[in-house]
Amino acid sequence: DPARAQAAVGRYRLRENFEIALLLDGEALYGQATGQGRFPLKQDSRGDYYTEATELLVRIVRDDAGKGTELILLQGGGAFRGKRVE
Repeated sequence: DPARAQAAVGRYRLRENFEIALLLDGEALYGQATGQGRFPLKQDSRGDYYTEATELLVRIVRDDAGKGTELILLQGGGAFRGKRVE
C-alpha cells in the first residue's frame, strides 16, 4: 500500500546514536539502520513490514491520521521501540 508506506517514511530513534530510517524509492520501501546499508521491505497481510535479507519485522504505530509515530523492530526474539524523530 503506497499511501501507508509514504506515511511511515521518516527516522525512528531506537536508542542514543542508533536510528532506523524508512524511505521510499519509487513505490518500494526501504529501511536503513545507522551505519548499515539499506534493505528492501515488503508489507505482509497485517500491514507490518519484513525483509527477506534477515529475520526482521517492522511494525509501525500510527496516529489517527495514519502517520507513523513509533516503530517496533522485532528481531532475534527481542522487541525494540523507537519514536519518530523526523
